[in-house]
Amino acid sequence: GSIRNVIDMGCGDCYLLKKLAECFSGAQFTGIDIALDAESIAKLTEEIMLPNVIIENNIDKVYEEDKVNCITLFDVLEHIEDDKGFLKDITNRLFVAPDCIFFITVPSFSFLSTDHDRKLKHHRRYSNAQLQKTVREAGLEIIEHGYFFHSLLAPRIMQKIFVNIGCPSGSGLNWQGGKAKTLLFKTILFYDALFCRYIKKLFKIKIPGLSCYMICRKP
Repeated sequence: GSIRNVIDMGCGDCYLLKKLAECFSGAQFTGIDIALDAESIAKLTEEIMLPNVIIENNIDKVYEEDKVNCITLFDVLEHIEDDKGFLKDITNRLFVAPDCIFFITVPSFSFLSTDHDRKLKHHRRYSNAQLQKTVREAGLEIIEHGYFFHSLLAPRIMQKIFVNIGCPSGSGLNWQGGKAKTLLFKTILFYDALFCRYIKKLFKIKIPGLSCYMICRKP
């Protein structure tokens, strides 16, 4: 079905939320992030200036009658100690409509964890199998799953090797380029994703990547 009512969990600075709301102007969007205070919410609401966007800092503020048919959790679960319980709680909320679609992304592979993950307060990185187990135990049905950011996996592995042999790593993959370099970088990642999706579809091969995604449905 069509996207009608969307919750973006862990919306942060609402950059992605705003882009989605602009693309799907006929849908209602609610951004939720517990890190936001009243002042931050007021500032973001003023900056976004879109009639179909609401920002909250508590999921309990979503009305039961507001039947939500799409929920995004982009790089959220790794910050939650009890990820399964957190996801199960959301799934069982009365405002979550049957057949609600969940879009989930997480950082992949535990062996790639570094101090940067700890600074970001990541409790874990995931294998695809681990994420599948988590979402199934939370009561969701899996529609599609895989990896992305394939071209960034090798640099991250090299970073991990350097850390293991005692070389300073910094954050490794933090981006500090200008607009032109950023556009180039985004273009490379876009075609990287297209190519690997084509390979997956044509040859049924799942190419590993720096992040893992899952599309699920509430039964």
